[in-house]
Amino acid sequence: MVNPLTPYLSIINFALEPILKLGFAIVAVGIVMVGLGYDPIGLAVGWVETTIRSFIPGV
Repeated sequence: MVNPLTPYLSIINFALEPILKLGFAIVAVGIVMVGLGYDPIGLAVGWVETTIRSFIPGV
């Protein structure tokens, strides 16, 4: 019996696989940074804050 959802599952898998690979890479880099004594969340928040403030004139 042929599954009628097979083409859709293939498309979902094709779209989801790169996202999962990127997520795994981000987690792996975060673990290495913590192991080296860095604060990856704090660095990311600081970068976002600095980026937003750079677009606001006079701040």
